[in-house]
Amino acid sequence: MLVAYVSAQSAMLSIIYRLRLPLLIYAIYDVVSEPAVLTGSPLTSPSMLFTEVAWIVHANSSLKCPAACQCTASQSPYGYRHRSAAACDRPIDNDDLFDPETEIVHVTGNCHRSFVSVMAAIAGLSAPYELSLQRCHMYTVEELMLAGDGVNWGTVIVLDVGFNLITRIVDRAFIHMSSLQTLIFKHNRIEAIDRYAFEGLSDLTRLDLTENRLSMMTHADMRWLFALKSLEDLSLRDNGVHVLAAAAFHCRPTTCTLLHLDLGENRIRRVEDDAFIGLSNITKLRLDSSQLTAVPSAALVRLSDSLEELDMSGNQLNALLTLSFYNLSALRVLRLNSMPTLQFVDRNSFVNMTALEHVELSGNEALKYIDREAFHNAPRVTNISLSGCELAAVDQQFVKGLISLKSLDLRVNPIKCDCHTNWMRLSNITRINSNVWQQCEDDPDTTGCPPRIAALFYSKLDIPLTDTFTLYCRAVGSPPPQITWSLLSLLDNNSSFTEVHQNST
Repeated sequence: MLVAYVSAQSAMLSIIYRLRLPLLIYAIYDVVSEPAVLTGSPLTSPSMLFTEVAWIVHANSSLKCPAACQCTASQSPYGYRHRSAAACDRPIDNDDLFDPETEIVHVTGNCHRSFVSVMAAIAGLSAPYELSLQRCHMYTVEELMLAGDGVNWGTVIVLDVGFNLITRIVDRAFIHMSSLQTLIFKHNRIEAIDRYAFEGLSDLTRLDLTENRLSMMTHADMRWLFALKSLEDLSLRDNGVHVLAAAAFHCRPTTCTLLHLDLGENRIRRVEDDAFIGLSNITKLRLDSSQLTAVPSAALVRLSDSLEELDMSGNQLNALLTLSFYNLSALRVLRLNSMPTLQFVDRNSFVNMTALEHVELSGNEALKYIDREAFHNAPRVTNISLSGCELAAVDQQFVKGLISLKSLDLRVNPIKCDCHTNWMRLSNITRINSNVWQQCEDDPDTTGCPPRIAALFYSKLDIPLTDTFTLYCRAVGSPPPQITWSLLSLLDNNSSFTEVHQNST
């Protein structure tokens, strides 16, 4: 969108809104040639124009505006929509007033010094649409309602009270805001939300509770969800959550309307099998940057009919084992990036993912092995990113098994040019750093192609005698190599205390 700032006295404005697009190009150039105030992106080419052009007129010509604010009025090129906005970054004086037609007010600086004056000025607005009241040192929502007693809350669609000091949301706190659709509480100190806190907000579609202290996610703690009958987007990011309990999001008596749920940047270590029961409409789920050590497979499969995008990046997984992800028939995008402990992706880690198209496994600096049969019945996978890992080779059969694959990103990996990777030179799918092929030998080894072993455990382990542990070893080769374990005589001599089971792969 092209945005131009011109003086309110320009007589051409009333004409420009009514011109068709071919003439609009000439009209805009004519305005620029006048001694008007033009800021923003320079007009360099008619190709910058789209079907909609927004004109913003400086308020100092017509709009009443507090000295601490910058006020603007906007209108579509067709003249059917007009909206006034004010952005205030300094304290507002007692006698400062907004233009009554102002619909959007953003207060972001030193609001606590003039909170009463701010609310008195907002009370003079005929139909406020969007209010942002950040850094006002509010401890409760009641303070907002008391100071804004004269505000026409019934017309407010968007309310942002982020970066305050609110600790609790009590019952019916927003009963006078029946039109509210977006409510933002980002960066407060909320520890509890009463059961009927959002009573009356039947049209609310987005609720942002990012960076608060809602550490408990049980059915009892989340009963406030019941009143939000239209909620589609919920963020509980960075709240210190440790456990997702069973039925935490179960919106009785009907299923939740939630489409997007963000639980990233918490401390989640356990997800109970029924944690997501009732979320039958969810399409996007974020569980990234937490402390999960295993994929909550049983919980995720409850979302199989609707979940299209899942992000579990930045967790503490050591491996993706068989059936880590299975039967997620609607999932299209899966992100598993930046997990410092992830070492290998085993056979059938992804099973019956019939809609899966895009898989990200980038930035996993310990990832040394991905099995040739990691994907089973994933016919639509087109892009896989394995950049920034520790892979020295990838089996050619891995690519052949993915019939729709168009791109395999292996850049920034210690790929070695030998008999296991020569196939990549002829592939139009793999993306590899060009310097890999400079290491190739002129004469290939004709004596055979011995398997390459990926060591997936530390050679020195200190384990209590009563504990059990598992060691993994995988190898790349064609045909698939058989792995045999050799135990030191020390273990053999103490076999009465040691029981060893080998699982061939």
